[in-house]
Amino acid sequence: MNSQANKTIINKQKIVEYLKNKGECKVADIGEYIGLSSARTRVLLFELVDDGKVKIVGNGRSRRYLHV
Repeated sequence: MNSQANKTIINKQKIVEYLKNKGECKVADIGEYIGLSSARTRVLLFELVDDGKVKIVGNGRSRRYLHV
């Protein structure tokens, strides 16, 4: 496994742990915590949603993410 794949796994784990501790959060808050851009954070969140680990709550600007 390459280092980029390892970073992705680690960042996804950080996101899940953050959501477990904080509850519903915005992309910007999560990205700031793990040190990633909002765009990259959003990609990882969508992957976690597809994996069934994270749920989307709300739409548009009020969208939040929640650990399942």
